[in-house]
Amino acid sequence: MNCRIAHITDLHWRKAIPGTSGCPNRQSRLMPYALRDALHKMKEQEVDLITITGDLLDVPEGELSATLLSQITEDYTEMKALLDDCGTEYICIPGNHDHLDSYFKVFGEKRTKEACGYEFVSFFDHAPWPDDVYRQGEDMATFEKSLNSTGPRNQIHLQHYLLYQTSLGDQYLPYGMTEADPSELVRKRLDKSLSNHANTDSEGLLSKAQGSSRPKLFLSGHFHRGIQLNKVGDFYIHASPSFCENECSYALLEVSEKEVKSQLVSLSEEIASTSIEFPYVRKGSWYKGSLHTHCKESSGCSNTPLTTGVEMYSRKNYDFMAITDHDKITDLSEVRKDNPDIVFFEGFEHSVTNHMLFISETIDPYYEIEDKKEALKSAREELTVVCHPQGPKKDYWTVDELKTYPVLPTGVEVFNGHYGAPGWRLAGAGWDYTDFWTECLDNNIKLFAYANDDYHEHDKDFGNGWNQVFSKGNAPSDILSSLKSGSCYATTGLLIHNLHEYRGRVIICFENEVKGTFYGPNHEVLFTERSQCFEYQHEEEAYFRFEAENNGRKCWTQAFHKRQD
Repeated sequence: MNCRIAHITDLHWRKAIPGTSGCPNRQSRLMPYALRDALHKMKEQEVDLITITGDLLDVPEGELSATLLSQITEDYTEMKALLDDCGTEYICIPGNHDHLDSYFKVFGEKRTKEACGYEFVSFFDHAPWPDDVYRQGEDMATFEKSLNSTGPRNQIHLQHYLLYQTSLGDQYLPYGMTEADPSELVRKRLDKSLSNHANTDSEGLLSKAQGSSRPKLFLSGHFHRGIQLNKVGDFYIHASPSFCENECSYALLEVSEKEVKSQLVSLSEEIASTSIEFPYVRKGSWYKGSLHTHCKESSGCSNTPLTTGVEMYSRKNYDFMAITDHDKITDLSEVRKDNPDIVFFEGFEHSVTNHMLFISETIDPYYEIEDKKEALKSAREELTVVCHPQGPKKDYWTVDELKTYPVLPTGVEVFNGHYGAPGWRLAGAGWDYTDFWTECLDNNIKLFAYANDDYHEHDKDFGNGWNQVFSKGNAPSDILSSLKSGSCYATTGLLIHNLHEYRGRVIICFENEVKGTFYGPNHEVLFTERSQCFEYQHEEEAYFRFEAENNGRKCWTQAFHKRQD
């Protein structure tokens, strides 16, 4: 009785359903494309059976309108059509993010199935998070009946929640996690509510299972990190990582009379074979910061003390700051000590002729090299940014000048809040430099886009523009690396909820409806609409980019350049 099983779980699919998952790392709107590729890969692997253990969809919480219920059914129907057409048998069960009535309407409610010599038993334990979930009613009756039946150890149980939980002090940890496993950050987040990854009566369920000669394998979902295959007595327990978060991964299980083996399969190679350069890290967290800040102590043009400015940014929950005074490196030792929750970068504004930022964790005084071209050659590892290219006057920077640079800076300010202050506006200065950035891109000058306050005066140029960085962590090196590689976007207050890419398709989602536009070269409008989520499939454009606006606030993603073979 050898059986090859593909175990996939927690897709959190949305297509007809508007919006996306509330968790930014869940790639809900990529799932229709990724599942199709996964099913194709499973066929190549000669899988005998596909099992999906819940959270097929990401159904919004709260009361559901008739329109939304219709969209939920539409998504289930499309997913079922993919599965029906893949040529492999499959079994699905719902999870806590599914809508049971709609799920059963499309997939049915069958609890047992014979396949490749094994008896598959499905359970529909269900409780909307964070309510406790107990196995009861028909599920408990099915469980006890299956355990009490006679026959070989050939039952495979499918359930969304974990079968078993253990404890570590006051913390409840899902089965398979050891005392040394959780990082300190994860440990802080694992409070008692995490017991809900398993049935509340899980110890009783485990005890009953251990008293039976029937179960061979228990497959679960729900715990998005996944749990490696573990043998407990005479049977095995396994939970796959969430498909929507972990490089579209699933488990390939080899089940025989003697043992069960597993290996993790991901679509990482398929994801990587894309037609565009995608600068954003695949998984991480968003961090807020400004890269252009002055203080009274080091810049004669500023009237705000360093500690006052830092306090203002701290109150606005900034995660990082660069202090960039004119041709001077400001001592940050005291503010670093007094503000341990903020990452501070050293920097300066090279101010001979037109200005440029130089930023790093610690930086050398490259401003002593008056020729910026030579300074850039010496500062190849630093983050370097063209300042206010059309402010204080038009043609402050020109594309023709940048063409002469043997080493290009990292990026350019597409927005500068200082030159948007009332006094500069009256003087005719510009503060939105999208046209200049586009001209650079059209001339194959690949610069990243940043937005900064260029903070000088207490409240006139504070909090007007900043950068949202998507980084794997909040260590200074992580944030700086993401800034330098373009894993960030520029904003004047409009925030992206999540941003993903799959095979050249970029999907960008917001919390609420905004006006969004994809642009190609020469500012050509490729696609525009008012929506909550936006998609664009790259064709042959040399590059495309996205910007959005709502109620006067804007944001700009990086440009997505055609990959050069």
